Amino acid sequence: ENPLPEEAEAELEEDLEGESEAEPFIDSPSDGPLEIDGPTYSSNNKKGVSCTWRCLPVLLLVIAGAVYYVHYSDAVSGDDNDAGTWNNESGLMTPEDALRVLKPRAFLAFHDDLPCFPPKRNWKNDRTPAKEGFLLAKPIKVGGSTAAGVHTRIARNVADRQGQDFPICNLRWDHGSGKNRKDFPNRDKENSVLWTILRDPTTRIISQFYHFHVSRGKANATAAAFQSMLKSDVRTGDYYFQRESFLEADVLYMSAKTNGGYDGGGGGCHLIPKKEPIPGLQKILDSEYFHKLVQWDNVVYDLANRSLDKTIDETIGRAKFNAALKTFKAAMKRVDEKCAKEVKFPCSNGGTPQEKSPYGKPFTYKETDCLVRDSGCGFMCLDDVATELDLWKPAGELHYKYPAAFGLGQSTRQRLKARVDDPPEMWKTGFGQPQGQNIPSVTPGNNDGQGLVPGLGPSEVLEKFPIRTYEPYELDWLPCFIPHENWRQSHYQMTSGLVFSKPTKVGGSTAAGVLLRIARNVADRLGQKMPQRDFPICDLRWEHGKQSKLFSKRNYDKSLVWTVFRDPTTRAVSQFYHFQVSRGLMNATGANFEKYVRNTKFLRNYYFGQASIAPIDRTEDPQRHLNAIFDEFDFIGLTERMDESFVALALLWNLPLGDVLYLSAKTHGGYDGGGGGCHLIPPGVRVPGMQEFLDSDFFQELIKWDKVVHQLANRTLDATIDNVIGRKRFDEAYATYKHAMKVAADTCSQEIIMPCSNGGIPTPGKEYGKPYSYKQTDCIVRDSGCGFMCLDDIASDLGLWGDKGELSYRYPDYFGMGNSTRKRLDRLHSGNSRW
Repeated sequence: ENPLPEEAEAELEEDLEGESEAEPFIDSPSDGPLEIDGPTYSSNNKKGVSCTWRCLPVLLLVIAGAVYYVHYSDAVSGDDNDAGTWNNESGLMTPEDALRVLKPRAFLAFHDDLPCFPPKRNWKNDRTPAKEGFLLAKPIKVGGSTAAGVHTRIARNVADRQGQDFPICNLRWDHGSGKNRKDFPNRDKENSVLWTILRDPTTRIISQFYHFHVSRGKANATAAAFQSMLKSDVRTGDYYFQRESFLEADVLYMSAKTNGGYDGGGGGCHLIPKKEPIPGLQKILDSEYFHKLVQWDNVVYDLANRSLDKTIDETIGRAKFNAALKTFKAAMKRVDEKCAKEVKFPCSNGGTPQEKSPYGKPFTYKETDCLVRDSGCGFMCLDDVATELDLWKPAGELHYKYPAAFGLGQSTRQRLKARVDDPPEMWKTGFGQPQGQNIPSVTPGNNDGQGLVPGLGPSEVLEKFPIRTYEPYELDWLPCFIPHENWRQSHYQMTSGLVFSKPTKVGGSTAAGVLLRIARNVADRLGQKMPQRDFPICDLRWEHGKQSKLFSKRNYDKSLVWTVFRDPTTRAVSQFYHFQVSRGLMNATGANFEKYVRNTKFLRNYYFGQASIAPIDRTEDPQRHLNAIFDEFDFIGLTERMDESFVALALLWNLPLGDVLYLSAKTHGGYDGGGGGCHLIPPGVRVPGMQEFLDSDFFQELIKWDKVVHQLANRTLDATIDNVIGRKRFDEAYATYKHAMKVAADTCSQEIIMPCSNGGIPTPGKEYGKPYSYKQTDCIVRDSGCGFMCLDDIASDLGLWGDKGELSYRYPDYFGMGNSTRKRLDRLHSGNSRW
């Protein structure tokens, strides 16, 4: 936009005096490892080959570990890396200036042990910002799924060779947010390796057009459609500029997507079209408009090519590289001959046919021969090729400690049987349990590799079980999706969205009110920023139920699941009063309590049955359930520390304190609206004879593992506050919150209508009053989220919305419309008669 003045040009020429011009690109060998079908279009680049495919053999020798992707912004700022500097203050650097000034760099060799850490429990779907391990910045349409397969293969092989107690090193490879500053903002450079791949910008954009608009969007492949994409798709203009010891056996691969095959993204198996010549397209590519669109991507791509050449010549040595490339290409030829026809991909032959859908359904990764999704496919066949051609030196063969951790298609299973002594039903996954049942548990991948010996008692488990912390949610928005049409009933299966797993008698209706308030407020803010995603509440689930049935198939990338636990003794007493005394009209005696407990089977290790995703068997290996509970939940609060829990949740999930204000749903002396009427809530006192039974060996045996769960949840909350949030930050927020909660109790409690306020609606001939409908109350739904508008006013008065700003109330009559709510909405929507 700002051309250089003449004096700047002169200064630039002076700086370049005596410098040799860059070497031209090395042409692609005609018999290279990948052939790309389709028409050839010229671009504004010098002639060159996509770094995507030139880079893979280099991984083997460059760094014996990973390639660091170096930002050229360092060169512009003038650091001491001898990459050329730009110190002219009178004009902005143009792409032409950059290509003259900036020098290629040689990537560094990696000589230490590779950074191999336990994988996250949801590593297959993880898209949260990553700090350590193997990191691949994956641009769109550069052959990224194939490169991710190499990436995953490396992480699996390194974990095996290092003898780790988990099947794969922590890794990240998805497209993520699309910007490296968001995907890897605070990565630990001491404990991570980060690399990427680039492709000629013109070819990349054409491939993007065919992938998203022709194959998935069913657009016609015309120059007009291509021109329209350029103006509407943010992934076109200067796309790269917006993002910010291996063995030869480790980098063998099979292409994830090829013309004429199928792509498993976008909800089905889409045919990958052959790229035919498009009349008028070359004219667009030659235009000044397109040239400006990709000018800085061309610079990045040019520098990456030259840096690759410099790395081969200076870091590796050309002769050494050529010998390795020759071996690698011979191995890849053997891979094509041996593996191509037998390996099963997610969309092999179009996937599984689906009724009423033009697209087949992808096979699950366990049905395929892939490491994950469509990446790392044919891994066992590739291992056999590596063995056949002696490519494992000097490290030796892999050990296959976790044979069931990845895809188990027919090809993989047959080859594993030849290498693993155990029968298939004994094969370990490394992520919670072996394939078979009644086998001692193995350590899941998210507990730092510290396992527990089966048979330990509660005290030994409390001593040895590794303390964990809850992870902060670092994306811009919580997973907020359009609500299910029956979201108020909340009895349907959930795979995505905001989920509260609600145990019985833990203060669950109050906690569910906080969930509802969060879902309503996040949806309001999201709709203000993105009008195309405008709905009154995020999809959510909060009803009672067993975790193993309700959420065991959830999408970790698109959901947050949390719960609340309570001291098991207090919970059992509360459950007796709730079901037997209040609703069943039983006398509250020690004898009746003992009889109830002895006849209620699900009280035994209740949290194992309710909160564990493992199959429900309260008698088997307790460590398995503890791992399943503390690996599965994104957060666990405590009834006894409810306010602390909500403050910690808000700080972890980047929510304003105004989102987690609440009024208790049930308190003794009030009324409970479940069970067909408004029931008086009695105080849960310890009547004579009750404490003796609670202290008995029978009862203590009944709850011994629930006590462990509760104590571990307490320790985890403390560790999270101290080590993730920071005690000082937490204490300041907690003091503010406690003051706001006192104001809420003083201001809102007496004015709002709950479903059973004052005993509900009197009903002739009925012992119990009838609850008000939620539209007559000041609640979001049923007895949860009550006083929401009054709490909003307190949040505004005390400045508790933070940088999130006030709510917009675009759906004012969507929730309860009691007098308190209506009065406050009238004030906000004065003059608007149509809510």
